[in-house]
Amino acid sequence: MYDVMLYKDITGLLSMEDRLQELSIIGKESKELSVIVQKFPIGEHLKEPHYHSTEKIILVIKGQGKTYYGDNLEKEIAFGPGDLIFVPRCTVHMPVNIGQEPIISITITNTNTYTYTYLSALSKQDLC
Repeated sequence: MYDVMLYKDITGLLSMEDRLQELSIIGKESKELSVIVQKFPIGEHLKEPHYHSTEKIILVIKGQGKTYYGDNLEKEIAFGPGDLIFVPRCTVHMPVNIGQEPIISITITNTNTYTYTYLSALSKQDLC
């Protein structure tokens, strides 16, 4: 049995270094969810084009960006603070920081094992 847990000011857990950071705040406490605080610097893309075998929801706390998506990254959406993004499982995507400050976001996914699969690593049919 698990207790209700409160994580206060989770964005304050990230250092101010200008590099990509990911901080998993719920790991062993949950059998079904993963919650990750992410930060990536000005002018950077988060990862090379990739996809996940799970759905994910991203809440943008700070910063401006675009996410390119689709098998050939032919589509795009712009996002900023307060926006909520849903990424379906097996959707190829690549977020890019286009703003003047680091992007800080909170990602929630429906597994306690959050992994990236790069297009160069496997065929999409292997996981999707």
